[in-house]
Amino acid sequence: MAEVGSNVPPFECFSTSGKIFRFPSDLSMPLAVLVVYRKNQCTPCKAQLEFLREKFEEFNAKRVQLLTISYPPLEESLDVVKELNLPFPILSDPEGKILTLLGAINGEQLQSGGKIHSGLVYPTILILNGVGKVLYKLVTKKTASRDEMGQIFRFIEEIQNTGTGKLSYL
Repeated sequence: MAEVGSNVPPFECFSTSGKIFRFPSDLSMPLAVLVVYRKNQCTPCKAQLEFLREKFEEFNAKRVQLLTISYPPLEESLDVVKELNLPFPILSDPEGKILTLLGAINGEQLQSGGKIHSGLVYPTILILNGVGKVLYKLVTKKTASRDEMGQIFRFIEEIQNTGTGKLSYL
C-alpha cells in the first residue's frame, strides 16, 4: 500500500491519452498529483474533475503533473474527457489492482463495467515526487463532497517549501 515516505511500485495502465501509462517512468515534472475518484458518472466526481480542469494551468505553473485514475473502463473515461474537455489524462484501472496498490479501496463491493469489484474507492489524493515517492496522501471517506480539493495547493506549497509530507484522513 502506498504510504507517505514509500515509493509507489511500478505499474502500467491504459490512459485516455491513447498511450499506455508507465509509472513512474512517465512522470514528467518534479511533482505529480494523482487524484483517485470513484466513477465517471457521480456528481461530486465530475465536479472534482471540473475543478482540476479549471486549475490545470495553475498546476503547470507550479511544475506539477496532474493525473487521475478510476475504475471505469477506458471507453467510458474517453467519453468523460471529451464531455468535460479535460486537458489531463484519466488512467483506467477496471480491475482495481492499482487502486488497491494505492490504498484507495475499502472493503465494500462496486459494480463497474459489468464487473463486480471487491471494494469501493475512497476519494484519495497523492502528491508524489518525480520518481514516485509519496510525499503527501489524503484519504477521505466522504463520497458526497470533495472539500479537500480546495486544500490541494496548500499541500503542494507545503511540500515545495519544506520538502516534508504527511498522511491525512478527512
